[in-house]
Amino acid sequence: MSDEAPQYDWLGVDGDDTLALDWPIDEDSIVWEIGGYKGRWAIQMAEKFNPTIHFFEPMTWAINQAGVALQNHKVTLHNIALWTHGGEMSIGDYGRDGASLLKPDNKDQRDVLVCDVEEAMHRFGPVDVCLMNIEGGEFVLLPYMIGMDLMKHIKYFWAQFHLFVPNSDRKLKTIRNMLSLTHDLLWDCGSTAMAWKRRDE
Repeated sequence: MSDEAPQYDWLGVDGDDTLALDWPIDEDSIVWEIGGYKGRWAIQMAEKFNPTIHFFEPMTWAINQAGVALQNHKVTLHNIALWTHGGEMSIGDYGRDGASLLKPDNKDQRDVLVCDVEEAMHRFGPVDVCLMNIEGGEFVLLPYMIGMDLMKHIKYFWAQFHLFVPNSDRKLKTIRNMLSLTHDLLWDCGSTAMAWKRRDE
């Protein structure tokens, strides 16, 4: 295993246009973006690889904007947040970058639809590349996915970690240890972005 992986400065290597797009996939691959916002990464992936993309974003205005740019690609837009259960939840800072299910008391609250990620995986998996960028929610959703044995269905996984969450350093260490059971760390840009590759037998 393990945490022995190249370490980079995300901005120094222009990560948005290098590491974020460096995957061994093709037009037959399946890509998930969990927390798609306006769709920048999905657009780049669609234009480079033409894979099948499942785009999960709970803010209707953002997914509508992404949909305009993605309409000629193999993208399914899901106006929901993937979570540990289904139903409705309050999201804070709605309408801005940084909106989060972990900020329900912040201004600009809205109720959004959430879907159990296990259900989504059974419907739309397995996944070749998955990006998770959900403004702190990764500290809830990712341990749930690991505990439900869903990560075995994801070959390449990368995420941004948001350190405003209490005890985030300890939680991130725990997540890394949990992921090491099935995946090897591929590269490490600190909390800005980390990527893993499934260890296939």
